Order: sequence, then structure tokens, then C-alpha cells
Amino acid sequence: MNETRSTKELSWNQYITLVNKLNYAIISCLKKNNIGIHFIYAIQRGGMIPGTILAHELGINIVRNDFNEAYKIIAGNILIIDDISDTGRTLSEHVNKFVNNKDIKILTATLHLNERSIFIPDFHVIKVAKNIYIKYPYEKESDKLYSNSQM
Repeated sequence: MNETRSTKELSWNQYITLVNKLNYAIISCLKKNNIGIHFIYAIQRGGMIPGTILAHELGINIVRNDFNEAYKIIAGNILIIDDISDTGRTLSEHVNKFVNNKDIKILTATLHLNERSIFIPDFHVIKVAKNIYIKYPYEKESDKLYSNSQM
């Protein structure tokens, strides 16, 4: 069954507030559980901004979602970050890149979690209804066409 999605536009201020809340939750959890993150794997495009900000706060490297860079990681704790887990397919695909390596521990984080997502990240700030499309402030107006398409 297809349904039309309505758009929720975020301002830069709202976006940065969400990034800060996500970073606070991640850093608090890491400190509480004495866990270190060795790499941040930022899914392009949505994970790049929050991933870069968090990498600076933690003083660690950021790795793009480039297969060549990902395969260089042979051990350690990796945080995979994106802006949203909408259907969950993107996060699942990226987590599966590392699933066969027992020396790698994966944590996942998003700003938004859509209730229809098949993948639930370890960290998220806001859960949204399945008929909502989040338009981030860095998206072009032409990207909005996606929100009006039939799902």
C-alpha cells in the first residue's frame, strides 16, 4: 500500500541541537560503560556532519563509507553514523560490511529513527512516524521531490 509522506523541515539551529543531543548521549554512554570508539564511519551524505563533529569532540578519526577505507579497519570499536534510519536498509548494508570480523565491535547512531525502519540504531534522538520525511537543512530544494513520491 502506497502512502504520501509529509515533510518536516529542519532549520540549521534545530539540526545542530539534534547533533549535540546525539553526541551527548553517545559520549555519556561511552564514559559510563568505559567504551572507547576507535573510528567513526560516517555514511555519506547524512552522516558526514554529525560524524565530523563527534570525531572532533572525541579526538578520533572519521572514515567515510568507502569500501577501500572500511577494509583497512581490522579491529576496534566503530561507530556507524547517519542522519536517519528511514527504512533501515542503508544502515544494515553498512553494518554488514563488518559483520564477519569478530575483532570489530559496531555501534550505530542516527539523529532520527523512522518507526517503519527495519534497523534500530543503538543511539537516536527522535523517533518519527512512518509517513514523515525529514528535510535536513543541507538538502537542496530538488531533494524535496522524494518526500512527495509514493512509498
